[in-house]
Amino acid sequence: MKALKALVIGMAVLIVLGLGVVVAKIIADSSDATGPRADLGTLHLGLDDACRIAGVTGTDDRLVVRLDGPADAGCGEVLLVDPGAGKVVGRIAPGQAPKGSS
Repeated sequence: MKALKALVIGMAVLIVLGLGVVVAKIIADSSDATGPRADLGTLHLGLDDACRIAGVTGTDDRLVVRLDGPADAGCGEVLLVDPGAGKVVGRIAPGQAPKGSS
């Protein structure tokens, strides 16, 4: 009976220690996520001053930026931005493609 009691107490101690390790790891990971961030700089989209950002949606590793404003200023586009590279990697423009392009 004493051996069984010692075994149960030993297993309880191991469970408490394991739980402590898990909680410590969660706290360490969450403090890393809220730590200081590197300055990524400023990304200039090269848009007309009349254009406004109407919305931004994140994908896996890209940002989809929806523009609003006068169509003649090129503001009706949707931009695909790579924030890691700091550049626009694609554009979706409304209307027909210019003649001669595919």
